[in-house]
Amino acid sequence: MQSLAFLLESVGGDRFPTALRQVIKLICDFDSLIATRYPPNQPPVSLHQDLDDVQAAISVQFYATGPYLLDPLYLACKSNEDPGVYRTLDLAPEAFFRSEYYRTFYRNIRISDEVGLLIRHPSHEWFVISLARGPRQKKFSPEDLMALQSLFPILSTAVLKH
Repeated sequence: MQSLAFLLESVGGDRFPTALRQVIKLICDFDSLIATRYPPNQPPVSLHQDLDDVQAAISVQFYATGPYLLDPLYLACKSNEDPGVYRTLDLAPEAFFRSEYYRTFYRNIRISDEVGLLIRHPSHEWFVISLARGPRQKKFSPEDLMALQSLFPILSTAVLKH
């Protein structure tokens, strides 16, 4: 409960990403968190990431130059998918591992699995909180997804209020 209180106290402040990470870590393990805002018809805006400089250059800077247009999480937002928790690979097309997105971007970010919390703002912007596990980590389980989905109303409200 202290982590949840910290999250609520930090809304609007510099400590919000740390508090968000703490709350999510209570129910689901992950290695990295990237928060991205997708304004309508514009490139994504990175709001927070906890990557090293090399991974940030690939996962954030290069991503915003065009690979995002093929990202299953972005495409879910663009097609107005319901807000919620999704594994990237569950949204990906059948031939994902042969896709341009996989070849030019996804295989270079060195993760074993990714989950996106898709949060829709009333202004039609989307916020995506991407949680990733490193290459030697197990994939997100159905229990992980259920736990995240149960906390989603609190997390999405906090993100929108921030």
